[in-house]
Amino acid sequence: MTRDLQLCEALCAWFVDAGQVVVLVSGGVDSAVLAHAARRALGDRAMAATGVSHSLAEADRASATAMCADLGMAHLEFATDELADPNYVANPVDRCYHCKAELFSAARAALLGPFASAAIIEGTHTDDLLGHRPGARAATEAGVRSPFVELGWSKAQVRCAAEQLGLPPALAQRPASPCLASRLPYGTHVTADRLHAVEAAELILRQRGYRQCRVRHHGTIARIELPAAQLAQFVAHDGREVAAALRPLGFVYTTVDVLGLRSGSMLEATRSLSIGAP
Repeated sequence: MTRDLQLCEALCAWFVDAGQVVVLVSGGVDSAVLAHAARRALGDRAMAATGVSHSLAEADRASATAMCADLGMAHLEFATDELADPNYVANPVDRCYHCKAELFSAARAALLGPFASAAIIEGTHTDDLLGHRPGARAATEAGVRSPFVELGWSKAQVRCAAEQLGLPPALAQRPASPCLASRLPYGTHVTADRLHAVEAAELILRQRGYRQCRVRHHGTIARIELPAAQLAQFVAHDGREVAAALRPLGFVYTTVDVLGLRSGSMLEATRSLSIGAP
């Protein structure tokens, strides 16, 4: 308990030193912890902001809005237009760099008044740095700060802090929810229609109780990733009905990945195969 409280104290102290801040919130636990700590440490000198585009699931947007309302924290929504960037649309392996560059640029342009020169804060932690994270370069270039990285925090420490800061359990334990474009194979062009199909497909799965899920978009094929412990249940009880529900979204075929849910599965194809066509 003492160690967990020290985590929260360290994070609040970080914000006191940082001064006026804008926390980029995306609906997940990482940015929620930052928002709660910033609000506690700085009061009205901290505000939240969310970049809204086709790649942000409506459930994540709603989560961010509700969290800020519960905190009584000023919350700015601003539009991002990554689909206007051909480098993003082409979906190269560094797509996340182009997405984050647009996000940070649009965030800075949207800030007015006393927050125009405030520090922009985002929620990368040290576990993120172990994987494929080209967006980290965009943060460095834009001067965006990452408190968890500066403090050396892992995802486990973020979740500990979430509990100690009093986040609702549903938010503190919320599964990771990367942007919708991460469901498309590298080299497959990112379009609004494909992003919306993924969002709708994953909503169908969550409504059946599969809170942790990914629907990978392979053209007319939906490749579903679920925790390994749920694969047998899905095939035996829900597979046929889900496949039928996904068909109107353009998924003629539905498959289940026997390797289960995992981060970065789209990178696997790049190791031995050429990147897919548009």
